[in-house]
Amino acid sequence: MKKQESYQNINIMNENLKILLEGLRKAREKYGDSPQKPATSKEVEKLNKAVMENFNIELSPVYKSILLKTNGFNENGVFLYGSETNLIAGYSDRYLEGIMEANEIWREDDDFSNYLFYAESDLYLFAQSLKDQLYSCRARDSFDDVIFETNDDNDFFEKIFKLAFDDEFHMED
Repeated sequence: MKKQESYQNINIMNENLKILLEGLRKAREKYGDSPQKPATSKEVEKLNKAVMENFNIELSPVYKSILLKTNGFNENGVFLYGSETNLIAGYSDRYLEGIMEANEIWREDDDFSNYLFYAESDLYLFAQSLKDQLYSCRARDSFDDVIFETNDDNDFFEKIFKLAFDDEFHMED
């Protein structure tokens, strides 16, 4: 029990990401919607264990913190995978994929088998290399085209959130 309580109090998101996360909540509320219900600490720990068993890598600490605030999102065609496949908040017939389910599909292609995918859009795929653990954004139509690469998971998730909220945003910025 103490592990779960202390885990919830881990505050590793940078200020920009906290602001963007709050922006998600405000944007959803503006239109009478709500963000995805947060994952529980138990769900996040179970997911992390499954990722360790299947990919031999630990989930990003920032991603785990995001899940505790909102269990993924679908905003302006940007999908941040949740802890498991769930209905999109406010819908009875639209689903947001869970990270494990999404990665099962991605791994059917040998080119993607060395990555853990966190998010996608119509133009980009957001993944972490299982070999060097670098986070990257890659062109969806040509996966070898690296748009950006970082070892900073705050920066990585900031870019995903910014893309979801800013039509003028360019990934290369």
